[in-house]
Amino acid sequence: MRNILKLGKHAFFAFLIGLLVLLPYITLINTDLHEKAHLKFYKKYEVCGTYSANYLTAIPDFYVKAFKGPTALGKATFCNNISKEKYLSLDSSAKKEINLAGINSDIIFSRVLIIAAIFFASASIAVIIGIKESYQKQIALIYLSFIILWLLVIVFSTEVNILFNLNIQGGDLQLLLHLIECGKNCTGM
Repeated sequence: MRNILKLGKHAFFAFLIGLLVLLPYITLINTDLHEKAHLKFYKKYEVCGTYSANYLTAIPDFYVKAFKGPTALGKATFCNNISKEKYLSLDSSAKKEINLAGINSDIIFSRVLIIAAIFFASASIAVIIGIKESYQKQIALIYLSFIILWLLVIVFSTEVNILFNLNIQGGDLQLLLHLIECGKNCTGM
């Protein structure tokens, strides 16, 4: 029994360290996919855009921005003012496609993680049923539980990003609504 408790404690600390170290990188990967989705549609409408991720500063950037409030880890920007003007002159359906591309990317990323969590939960049940020895069942249960918990934390993080993009002032949806309201006369974003 002591070995199981010790193993559970080690697995819990591994989970916490993973939370502190891996969550910023996974969030940055999600941001990377989100911004590249915008760029894909920029290209479709011949608008020049740029984005670069800094994986070296992912951990400090993540925690500094977490304490400042909801801000993005990265943002696709226009190459120059001409590109910005070209974007502003697009019709609302094109702007909608560009702005919502990132949110759609987040939703797909979240759904893949949910499917992975369901897969690991199913695998956990199969492994635990298949293992005959009680001690090995407990070890498998501890590790698989933490994997599932990790995936759920990542899903939660992704869902929070989606909500921010839908609701905060600088989010994709709010920006789109602002651009539609001011129409062709929009000069700023």
